[in-house]
Amino acid sequence: MIGTITKGNFAENLAAIYLESIGMVILERNWRYKHAEIDLIAEDKFNTLVFVEVKYRSQNNFGTPETFVTPKKLAKIEEGISAYLQKKEGVVNFRVDVVSVEGNEENLKIEYFQDVI
Repeated sequence: MIGTITKGNFAENLAAIYLESIGMVILERNWRYKHAEIDLIAEDKFNTLVFVEVKYRSQNNFGTPETFVTPKKLAKIEEGISAYLQKKEGVVNFRVDVVSVEGNEENLKIEYFQDVI
């Protein structure tokens, strides 16, 4: 049985590969501030800073992965973004995206949701 951390790393690696395939550059992985964590921080081809939440579920019996990006989780992400932007001067354009990974190694579905906040 694969552990939760291993599954999370697997999904984050897939998300990073996907984002790079559409022209993004990954700047940070698992960036932390206090109790907030941002899974991926990337920059798109328009120089927009993109904060990415990655959600993985092997099955959708209780909902699709993206439905687990709750208001509480978004508040934590916003807290992390605020701290990150304080350290990076001159950042004007940014957004929050979600990458949803569902299934297992043999049958994966990846969905990408832009500008969720």
